Amino acid sequence: MHARLIIGLGCGRCGTGSLSRLLCKQPNVVGQHEMMPVMPSTMPPKQVIWRALYLRQRPGKIQVDVAFWYLPHVEVLLKRFPDTRFIVLQRNKSDCVDSMLAKWALHNINPVQDHDGKQYRRDLPYVPPLEAAMPTYPLDWSVKQAAYQFYEDYYTACYRLADRFPEAVRIFAMSDLNLEDGVRNILTFAGFSDGEMRVEVGICANTRDQIVERLTAAYGAHNINLPEPVEAV
Repeated sequence: MHARLIIGLGCGRCGTGSLSRLLCKQPNVVGQHEMMPVMPSTMPPKQVIWRALYLRQRPGKIQVDVAFWYLPHVEVLLKRFPDTRFIVLQRNKSDCVDSMLAKWALHNINPVQDHDGKQYRRDLPYVPPLEAAMPTYPLDWSVKQAAYQFYEDYYTACYRLADRFPEAVRIFAMSDLNLEDGVRNILTFAGFSDGEMRVEVGICANTRDQIVERLTAAYGAHNINLPEPVEAV
């Protein structure tokens, strides 16, 4: 028997790490946050299906992965696996963009513009590079402008999919993770009954302090930037 898939979506810095932890606490679930490799936006449909088949053949009745890069492949997956559920998290735009910019500044990366690699680094452990899954915007824009446009484009696509496939794609506010009713609504949509769901409110993953701790361990404190979020533009 093949596992059912639950895929989490969100543009980043919107609670996807916390969503992954919540879903993985549910019965008969095996999952992760951002399973490698990165899925390029141009990944051929056959490779998208192979990846899903790999997940469905792993142990557990339900397989979970939460990563922004599934968005361009939702229709391919639903056509082949119509019982898949896509949970989209959305955060307030300005807060989300500020948080993305702060994280990118910590890593010294700019994944939304096709830069020459001199100002920003490309050596993060993503294979293929994270940029392969991101749209790119004009170099004469500011990074902040590009990040805002990425947010707009990402959620425009999400709302279109939610309108077309209301039984399979649903958008929740990030703040729902901090409310019992919100968590219950997420888990109900994911297919868990009241009797089996494990409701846990306020799970927090990938905070700024947690990211700094990981980067310091990996690169040393002298190799990372520590800007305040409001300065990360």
